Amino acid sequence: MCKDLLSLSLSMAFMLVITKFGNVVFQWYVNEMGIQTITGHTAARKIHEMLTLLLIYRNAMQSLGYKILPIIVSGIELVGKILPLGVLTGWWGYLGVCVLEPVLWTICSAVLIIGYMYAKRKWN
Repeated sequence: MCKDLLSLSLSMAFMLVITKFGNVVFQWYVNEMGIQTITGHTAARKIHEMLTLLLIYRNAMQSLGYKILPIIVSGIELVGKILPLGVLTGWWGYLGVCVLEPVLWTICSAVLIIGYMYAKRKWN
């Protein structure tokens, strides 16, 4: 129980740090690579919050001893990236790839959140 609270606390603290200081880190990378600042980087940060949820729930499920569901979700993410990639890049080009990532993260996060709720109900 104590480890779960510590893990959750650290995850939330890191999420807050990423949310608050994400712009600074983003600017470091952009300036180092010599790329012009992307105007939609704030929207990209919001999309990456879904990735944060995915990683938190994936790690929570693994720490609770449920190893199969995170592996299945990783497989769904992998197959979901490979199969539609040719179609999306043919239709939308790079924009298709940019749209595919958050959609997959949302689907995988939803599966993990449902699995986490089921596991917590089973524990109680």
